[in-house]
Amino acid sequence: KAQGFLKEYGFWEYTTPGAGGFEGYDYDDYMLALDDMVKFGMNSLLLQIKWVTTGYRSKLPYLDQLPGNKVIESDNKLLQKVIDAALERKIKVWLSLVTNHFEPDKFGSIPHTIRRNKHSTSVISGLYDPDAPMIMERSVEMFEEVLDLFPGIYGLELEMEYVANRSPHRIPFYNEWAKANNRPLYDEPSCIPGLHWFDYQTFSIARLMKAI
Repeated sequence: KAQGFLKEYGFWEYTTPGAGGFEGYDYDDYMLALDDMVKFGMNSLLLQIKWVTTGYRSKLPYLDQLPGNKVIESDNKLLQKVIDAALERKIKVWLSLVTNHFEPDKFGSIPHTIRRNKHSTSVISGLYDPDAPMIMERSVEMFEEVLDLFPGIYGLELEMEYVANRSPHRIPFYNEWAKANNRPLYDEPSCIPGLHWFDYQTFSIARLMKAI
């Protein structure tokens, strides 16, 4: 049960196409899962509604809306009913978004890596970093939309993947941070091992979180 050092105890699941998990669930399936959570003393449910693909109905033109997703086809009504049912059972619902995976032709800027999505082969994924053009503005926009759509949630979670890339557009951002924090500049040998770059990664994601 959620006691002792575990203040929250539950599941992390996906509504996003190609991820498996809850993406194929109907309302009755969700209710069975929630009732099982209560039975085993769980009090927290995180739903990943934007990963490589998007698992909720969005009006944002750069987010995919793949056919066959039950939350999207319900115009988000399924997810809202699940949130309400979870709250009735005293289960906290978190919604999570990965804000650096997008289809490049829809997003409008150049990713550092393009690859076919291993979870849904029809999707081409562009991988971006926190310093990429439009990432901060659109991350904020996505979270604002989610708060408008699902006001009853307990909290939000930001996830970013594959952001350790050393791309040319990041050099000025890193150097500005390095000067302010007495760190070696990007092209100095002592910057190469990775410790300083790792610290900058943490800073850049924290900066994005602050904007959100």
